[in-house]
Amino acid sequence: MTASADASLANIARLDALYDAYNRGDIATVLSGMAPDVEWFDQLAGVDIKGLEALKAYWRDQVGLITTEVIPLSIQALEDGRIRLEGVQTVRNPEGQEWSTQRVVHIYRFDENGLILGMTLG
Repeated sequence: MTASADASLANIARLDALYDAYNRGDIATVLSGMAPDVEWFDQLAGVDIKGLEALKAYWRDQVGLITTEVIPLSIQALEDGRIRLEGVQTVRNPEGQEWSTQRVVHIYRFDENGLILGMTLG
C-alpha cells in the first residue's frame, strides 16, 4: 500500500470518528480534528468561515436553534486526496421535532498531519 493510500485510510477512519463525536455533541473532539486555519461552509448563513474560533462560534450559535445529526452512509477517497462522505442529515428544532431529513455530500481536504483543512458541500 502506498503512503497516499495509507493517509487516505487514516483520514477516512478519523472522519468517521469525528462524525460520531459530532453526533454525540462532543464539539471539543470535533474541533481537535481541525487545522487552525480550517475553512468551513456555514449552511445557515450561506457563507464560508475560516479558523477554529469562527467554527467554534458557528456551532455554539446553533445550540438552541437546531440540532443536527449526520449518519455516514459511505466514505471514500477521491483521486486528488480529498475524502467524500455521503450521509443522511437530520435537523431538529429545540424541542427535538424533526424539521428535515436529507442526503448530504461533504467533501474534505486534509493536511499532511491528518487535520481537516476544509469542508465543502458536494
